[in-house]
Parts: sequence; structure tokens; C-alpha cells
Amino acid sequence: MSEIGSVAGWENEKVVVAISKEYYPSFGDLLYTHIVGPDGSKRTIVMEVVGMSGSGPSHISKLAPTSLSTLLESSSYAKARLFLEIKYISNGEVEVTKASRPPKIGLPVYLVKSGDRYSEDIIGYISKYSARPDSKNPVGLFVLRSGIAHSRSDEQERHFINAVFKVDLDRMLAKHVLITGQTGSGKTTGLKGWLIKYALESNSRIGWLVIDRHGEYMPPEGYVKNEFSGLLVDAVKTNPLLNSSMIRSYKFTIKTLRSTNSANIPGLLDTYQGAIAARSISFADFAALEEVGDRVGVAEEFINTIIELLKALEEPVENKHGQITKKEQVKIENIDELITGENAEEATGNMLALIPLLVENLVKYEGVGLPRDKKSGLHKLLLDRGVDAKTARMLRRLVLNVMNWTTRLKTVNGRRIVVLDDSMSVIKVSPTLKNPEQLACLLEAIIGAIEQTHGSPSQAKYPWRGICQEKTISLEVEDGIELSEIVDSVDRGDIVILDVSQLPPAQADLVSLTVTRRLFEKRLSSGVEESQSKPVVAIVSEEAPLYLSPERVNSPFNPFARVAREGRKFRIGLVAITQLATMIEKQLLANFNTLVVLRTRSSSDLAFFNDIGIPVETLPYLGDRECFIYSPDLPIKEPIPAYIPGWFDLVKQVYEKVENENRGFKVPRELIEDGEE
Repeated sequence: MSEIGSVAGWENEKVVVAISKEYYPSFGDLLYTHIVGPDGSKRTIVMEVVGMSGSGPSHISKLAPTSLSTLLESSSYAKARLFLEIKYISNGEVEVTKASRPPKIGLPVYLVKSGDRYSEDIIGYISKYSARPDSKNPVGLFVLRSGIAHSRSDEQERHFINAVFKVDLDRMLAKHVLITGQTGSGKTTGLKGWLIKYALESNSRIGWLVIDRHGEYMPPEGYVKNEFSGLLVDAVKTNPLLNSSMIRSYKFTIKTLRSTNSANIPGLLDTYQGAIAARSISFADFAALEEVGDRVGVAEEFINTIIELLKALEEPVENKHGQITKKEQVKIENIDELITGENAEEATGNMLALIPLLVENLVKYEGVGLPRDKKSGLHKLLLDRGVDAKTARMLRRLVLNVMNWTTRLKTVNGRRIVVLDDSMSVIKVSPTLKNPEQLACLLEAIIGAIEQTHGSPSQAKYPWRGICQEKTISLEVEDGIELSEIVDSVDRGDIVILDVSQLPPAQADLVSLTVTRRLFEKRLSSGVEESQSKPVVAIVSEEAPLYLSPERVNSPFNPFARVAREGRKFRIGLVAITQLATMIEKQLLANFNTLVVLRTRSSSDLAFFNDIGIPVETLPYLGDRECFIYSPDLPIKEPIPAYIPGWFDLVKQVYEKVENENRGFKVPRELIEDGEE
């Protein structure tokens, strides 16, 4: 036992400890003192240093110097908050509760540090009481600490590596987790450590959707031994309860059309690099975006009009004598690449791409500005349904801006046609919409469908007329990643990493919002009861205020806000990572059941954490990945000082387990030595 002083008194709910000359107090230090009751009962009071002073309590001079000489001789004092009380029960068991009674003045006080038997016992008791008795999936995400490690040598004394603090991972993730701390405090490396601990210890599958905005989780080559990606793969391999889980990484880019599987370990790891196929985007995805807003209705009317025309291309034609005739207009094969159902809700992204193409190649030449009886073709048909030329141009701009597409004027044999350019978008459309000859044939077919269904040939002079020389064309299918595959993979309990680091911010938001919305709506359509039988899903959002700030959460189109409000009913939780907790809207912030608070100096955050009992005096001085964890679901309902092992702290643990599984991997000697310094 390392005695460092005596209890000198109490001030403002703090215990004042007179310090001996051998001890120099530090914020966050854990202290303890033993108490023996009149009936022989024993208990230990654990306290945490939250301040220092050069003078003791005012009443200390009234104490008898014969029995309290240490207090009177002391020139420095520590102020400590009451933390925990350990009660020793007669049968050898202990009970850990929140401390509410200060120790008596004059009792000796000791420092909790590694290597001291009593300290090890105290930390061991706290560790034992970390997981709830009814915990279904206890995983050791944290280790306990007794203070702040200011150096490597301090880590060995302050971080109790064997005192693992376990949490019920299913329960914790389903109820939302906030990880907050300033830049460089270890948020991302700690989260990577969580993923590896999950892979090593979880007894149930959890679907992880990690939205990676900085390209920090999976390299292009996929598996890299002794790096995070390799550790995660090898950790999953050693867990028989996750033997059907996959790790899937999607690196989205606007520079390549082809979705490529760049690294693959069959049955375990798939990594893809490429863009998103427009056929996997639906009109419903487009309509759910905030930028679209109240313009959904007119966009839907436009698309429904085109669907009717395209459907007409597949129907036989009767002449005036009631005989079935063969169509004379251009025939389009694979028309279902544009539409998959009967209405706009089931239209693909390729149908959205038709909006600007039809406006520029048809509508603008069909009597815009002329009297109504002079209008013809698609323009007249749209006008009859309430979509005038001005509205059509507005829809053209809307689609191009949201999808980051542009249009290009092409000339073929002296004739001009506008085609789509998706080179700057992550959403890649059918090559037919970018090919002048094929697009001209599609336009000819649409004009023929208008004449067939409405009986009046268009009188417009289209500048692209004559480009199409074919009677039959087949819509080409674009390459790209299918969003439905991503959603299904997360829903069944895979680890999925969405790397949007190479995309412009608006495109990164488009991908993140669309996948999140689809995932939530998939569980919503399953219902609460069925969702309870599915794996918990954790959506990891770096830079969480992008979607959860006050100005963003009021939008009904924000799926992150919906998950924060309703997700726990369907076993979907957010892991929100942010530098500033108070940038998140207040009501949503209150919905986060577990707080993991790392180093911060933000005054607004400190005021918020002070209100919930976290010792804010210590927060500015925490080392990397040192934190406080607080949750009302924990058996110990106090902010717990903890350390999050980073992924690199787990190299030895992973490869020792790999060796035990006879997988043939060995840890390089230099890595083991580095980890033990």
C-alpha cells in the first residue's frame, strides 16, 4: 500500500486530502481509504483527484495536533470527488456502489497504482462489476485506468491492462453511442480497436456500417498483415461464432466506370473500387434527398409520363380495322433497364437521367413560347399534366445538380444532339444515354410512342433527326456497385466500410444518406418484431454534426435524425464521432445512451459534461484514448475512467489467438517488442 496522505476535511462536496512530501498529485488520480465500522464491517472509499490547493480546510486548526500532525505539517492538498464505495460482504463477496458518504477526517489515504495488491483488488472489483448479470454479448472494449498516463512508464502504472471493462455490445450499440474528443485524442484509432475486439470476442453477429470520410479503414490492397485491415480479417477468422460474417469495403470514386474487386479472400473479405450503377438508384432515393424537397411531385409527374410512353413501346398496335400491326418505329430492347415497375417510385437512376436529355432534345423544340395550339410532342403532353416549360427546365437543373451530371452537345454528320456526361459523378448511367447514335434512336422511339398513343405527329424540327440509322437497339447496362447489396450485407450482420474519401462532399453525402435511409427503411418495413430477431446494426458516422446539427435535423429527409429518434426500436444504433458534442442538436444528444468522452478543452462541451457528472477538471489533460465512459445501462452508474486500446495495442492478442488456432501466422518480433515498451 502506498500511503500518500490523510483525509483533512470536506469542502463543496469534495474530500480534501493532506498530501505527504513523497506524492505529487495529478488530475484524475484515483485514491482510496479503508473504513471499519463499529460492527466490524469493512468498506473502501475510492476517490478521484479533481483539483489541488496550497491550503487546507478552515477547520483544520481546531484539530488536535497530537493525533493529526501529518495534516498540520502538510503544505499541499488534493481535492477529490467521491467515486465508488466497495462493501465487503461476510461471504467473501463485494458490492460496488456509488460513494455518497465521505470518509472520516484523519484516515490514511492511498494511491491506486499498478503493482500494488490492494490497488489491483480494487480495480479488479470494478472490472468484475462492469458487465450486467443479464449481459448477452459482453465484450471488453475498455481497460480501466487509475489516472492519466503522461509517459510510457506512466501507462504501465496507470493503465490496468488486465482489468478489462466489459459492456453488453448488443445493448450498447442499439441505443446509440457518442464518441467525442478534440482532434488527435484517438477517436478513430479507438473505434478501430472496438472493431477488432468485436471480431475477437463477440458471441453474436452485429452489422457495422462504417462511413469512412477520410480513407482510414481499408487500403486498396485490402488485407495488409500487421495493419488494421489484416488484424480485423485475422480476428474474424479466429471467432467461430462469426464464421459466416464478411468484411466488405467499398471505395467509391468518380474516376472509374467499372466496379472492380481489388482484393478478395473468399468467404471473408471483399473490397470493391468503383462507382454506383444508376440502375441501383431509385426515384425514391432521389425523392428522399433534402435538395429535392417539395419538387418531388412535379418530378414524379414527369417520370410517370415517360413511363407510360416507354410501356407503350412494348404493346402491340391495332389499326383502324382492329388488326394487330407490327410497329414501324425504332424498337428498344432491355427497356426494363430504365423502369422496373409501373410508376415513378420504381424508376431507376437512368430514368432520372432522361429528364435533362428530354428537356434539351425534345421539349425546347416543341413550341416553347408559342400558343397552346401550336405546341406539340412531349411538351404538349407534359403541359396537359401541369408541367410547363419553366417547370421542365427547373427539373433539368435539379437532376443535374443533385446527381452532379452535366450535358454535352455532340455533332454527328452535321446534326446536333445533347448527351449526358457523368464523368464527375459517382452515379454512372447507361452508356446508351452517352452515345449520340443510340440516344437518337431512343428519342425516335419516344416520339413514335407519343404519335402512337396520342395520334398526332410532332411538327418540331429536331436537330438530331437523321442520326439514328437502326431499327432496333438494345439499352446498354452500366457497370457499378449495387446499393442493395450493401444494405443487405449490413442487415445480415457483416462489417461494411463505405469509403467516400475520394468523393466531393455533396457526392459523399448522397452515398451516405441513401445507404442509411435504405437500411433504416428495410428494418422499418420488417417491423419491430421481426427486427428484434435480426442482428443489431451500428452505423458509424465520422463528423457526426454533418447530419445531426440543429440546422440539419429538422429536415424530414435526414435519415440519421430518424435513426437517432427511432432506430433503437428496430435494433439500429448510431455511433456518432465528433470533435464537439454540443454541435449535435440537444434533443438528439439526449438520445445517446452511452457517452465516451476523450480529451477536450471546449467550454461548451465541458459545461454539458459537468451537468451529467463527468469530472471536467480532468478532461483537458487526458492522454490519447484515455476517456470516461458513462451509461445508465452500466451496473456502475458513474463516469468510469477508462482507456480504449487502439488497434495497434491488439497486435499481440490477435496473433496469439491466431497461433492458438493453428492458422500458421506469427507475430514479428519487433512488433511484440514495440508493444511492450
